[in-house]
Amino acid sequence: MTFGRPVMVNKSYSTPVPSLIDDEYLRMEGDGTQPQSVPSRMGLFVSSCRLFEILSDILSSFYADNPNAPLESESELCVQQMVLDLLGFNRRLDSFITSIPDYLKTAHSSQVIVSDKDSCINLQQQVLYCR
Repeated sequence: MTFGRPVMVNKSYSTPVPSLIDDEYLRMEGDGTQPQSVPSRMGLFVSSCRLFEILSDILSSFYADNPNAPLESESELCVQQMVLDLLGFNRRLDSFITSIPDYLKTAHSSQVIVSDKDSCINLQQQVLYCR
């Protein structure tokens, strides 16, 4: 998926993923809130960060050099662990898909783009779908 390159976002930083709130709704004092009727432009970035965390774990699990490679007698245990890891990643991906905000989920029907705002959301949907 990344053709041997490291993922774009990894967990080595302590900076938290931003909230789904656009700058114009932030407050100097207290917390601001994103209006329910206005999709956040941060949705693609936040969802991509979560997806890249899963990808990073997948790559490190399956492609990391393991100096403690199993012996022939332990190979069945290794295969069982890989299957368990695979099922865990599948569960995390399923959870990720359900956590995507509705406005970023792609529709199977073609949508007519009416405004620049809709165009931005449509582009975010397509980029997330491609990732």
